[in-house]
Amino acid sequence: MQSKGKTRAQRAVVTALTQLRNATPMELFDAINSVSSARHIGLTSVYRALNSLVESGELRRERLNDTTARYGFNDGQEAHSHHLVCVRCNDTKVVSECPFDTTELTLKENFTPLYHNFQIFGLCCSCEPRQVGVS
Repeated sequence: MQSKGKTRAQRAVVTALTQLRNATPMELFDAINSVSSARHIGLTSVYRALNSLVESGELRRERLNDTTARYGFNDGQEAHSHHLVCVRCNDTKVVSECPFDTTELTLKENFTPLYHNFQIFGLCCSCEPRQVGVS
């Protein structure tokens, strides 16, 4: 991750992502502007920096829904993600195992998937505190 030629906003985004690993634009905005020694960087500048870093291939964008995306470093791995997303508080948890087997799709549909995203939308335990299996 070279900083040469990067704007101040791009450098701030890269620095924040180094600590957060992946984040939404608003999480990055909050992290960047919470540092007391940092000069304020506007949300529009964060979005511009993210778009530029995605276009350069340094970052990867993962869409969570129509309005939310998470960003992380492009590690060269197959790009896909799996998340549980709370529709009330927007808390997002990563699902560690891929629930989707692309082999059958490739064989049955004669289609080779390059990447995929998988999200389950619901309520987290903080927003819906009832226990699973309890009527």
